Amino acid sequence: MNSLLLTLTALLILVLSALFAAPLFIDWNDYRSVFETQATNLLGRQVKVGGKVHLVLLPSPELKFDDVKVADREGRFDRPILEARSLEAWLNIGALLSGTVEARKIAIVDPVLRLDLKEDGTGNWSDIGRRGVALPFAPKDVMLDEVGVSGGRIEIAKQGVLQFTVDDIAGEASAQSLSGPYKVSATYAYEGRPQDLRFSTSAPDAAGLFRIKSALRDLDRNTTYLLDGGVTGLGGKPAYDGTIVVRGANVIAAKEAEEGADLESGDQPADAAPRDKASLYELKGAITATPERAELPDFDLTVHANGHPQIFKGKLALEFSERMAADAAVTAGFVDLDALFAVPGAEGRPSPAAVLYMFADEVLAQAAEYGEGTLAVAIEQAGLGGDLVKAVDLSLVTKDGALTVDRLTAVLPGNNRIEASGRLARGGFGPVFAGPVKLEGSGLRPLTRWAAGDRDMSGQASVGDFTFMANATIGDGELKLAGAEG
Repeated sequence: MNSLLLTLTALLILVLSALFAAPLFIDWNDYRSVFETQATNLLGRQVKVGGKVHLVLLPSPELKFDDVKVADREGRFDRPILEARSLEAWLNIGALLSGTVEARKIAIVDPVLRLDLKEDGTGNWSDIGRRGVALPFAPKDVMLDEVGVSGGRIEIAKQGVLQFTVDDIAGEASAQSLSGPYKVSATYAYEGRPQDLRFSTSAPDAAGLFRIKSALRDLDRNTTYLLDGGVTGLGGKPAYDGTIVVRGANVIAAKEAEEGADLESGDQPADAAPRDKASLYELKGAITATPERAELPDFDLTVHANGHPQIFKGKLALEFSERMAADAAVTAGFVDLDALFAVPGAEGRPSPAAVLYMFADEVLAQAAEYGEGTLAVAIEQAGLGGDLVKAVDLSLVTKDGALTVDRLTAVLPGNNRIEASGRLARGGFGPVFAGPVKLEGSGLRPLTRWAAGDRDMSGQASVGDFTFMANATIGDGELKLAGAEG
């Protein structure tokens, strides 16, 4: 959005520089075709100014166009790729006299950008811009000191079907030239949640690659996303290759540091998130992304639980279709589930049932955000109910709104083994599991005492092999067993 808007605003101030010496009695509305023609030649799309042209030369030059539209791929203006209620520029006279166009300030009011991804991953913007087409009146350089946007909106569609919108965009941008580098600071709303975005870019190299550093904060969720990498293919199929850091925090930083620093000076965008002591989790790793897919082949995840960091390794692949699909796998050597799901302020450790209830509740909440997905969890040892659970192997699948426990195996206290599979769903007031469960081992007494929360007795030895199988329904305060045998 910024590149297209900055190109249009540059055209606006270039027109102003060409007309600066014209007589004051000219009706500038007669010259709107100058802007339309040159903008059309440069963008390769029809540009239309439907409103008035306002020009003031003294005490400082100002030029304003009302109702500006850039046509869609078919040349229509009923749903243009870009439209704005007005574009207005204030120029630096001293720079103008030296042959440089330097805008002191540019204001863009109520812009709407409509982006549509085609099936092959390219977008409706890929044909915009004609290399080698020059404006006959262009000065030697264009600098944009301050570009302000208010009331903006971005609509993202895929093959003509609207996927999501970003509303209430407001912010500022600057650029040393039309090709960058750029610095942008903006706020907007996504699904009703306020967001804060800051990023900076380098100028593109000969191959069209440019670096970007960005910091995005989801204020309602106290989550920060940091990106640092390279972007290619903006004229065709965009791709990102770099790193990502995601931090979820339980407090918002009292003082927000400056982000989106100037890449030319080597500065890094400041980290707006609180440090680890205030963070609930931190995910970091390499990432590659296109409009259809994002992949984190090897990430580190640290979850802070009451001062005890829980460390995971994992991989994640995201598919972007009508609804997001995710495939993830995480592994860990040791995880203290009691600390991870402990209720703040509660005395003692929670019971195994309470921990499993909270885990199931969290899984259902996360699964609701994905159309399809899989999650594989492998943990060598886990602290649960004051004892150790070993060799945890869990596979979850969500599809069409249903969450399935495809596989759950573990070695429970007393060297007993559990196997389970089935469906996890919302009941009357909490999670409900329904499916076959099998227990076997030689320590039935320590198993039952541990399950009941009697930690003092869970380590006692017991002799006697046993096997128990049943179709179980567990949840909403009930335990039902059908077809039990053992």
